[in-house]
Amino acid sequence: WLKDHHLSKEVAVEVEKETSYHFRRSGVPGIDTARFEIVYHQAAMVGVATQEPPSVSGKGISLYPNPTRGDDVWLSFRWMESGTYRIQVIDMNGRMVASESMIHGGYNVDHRLPIQRRLSSGRYSVFVTDDREMTHILPLIVQ
Repeated sequence: WLKDHHLSKEVAVEVEKETSYHFRRSGVPGIDTARFEIVYHQAAMVGVATQEPPSVSGKGISLYPNPTRGDDVWLSFRWMESGTYRIQVIDMNGRMVASESMIHGGYNVDHRLPIQRRLSSGRYSVFVTDDREMTHILPLIVQ
């Protein structure tokens, strides 16, 4: 995984292929020097996010509530580009357990991800991929 700390994005990197990641320097002192991180194993992705809806001030995609008790969760899109987003929920064995697409109008919106107790307790990764094939990876914990 390539982690962009400035944009709070994670992109899957295939070991056998070349990966391109388009970005601009922020111009803010101190941000560009520690902006990127390469993570070599999936375990580093797993964490616990907030139980509360995310702040509306930052740009990006977040997931709440997390952890969840198996009810629906929400993807919060803040200042993201308009387009079609593909959403996939992957279990720790690499199996896709849920998939859907959504059209995002480019404004701030929360999108319901209806898991409705279909997922057993455990850790999952939610992959959100846009039209430009930029992928955001969000950890999800089901209790």
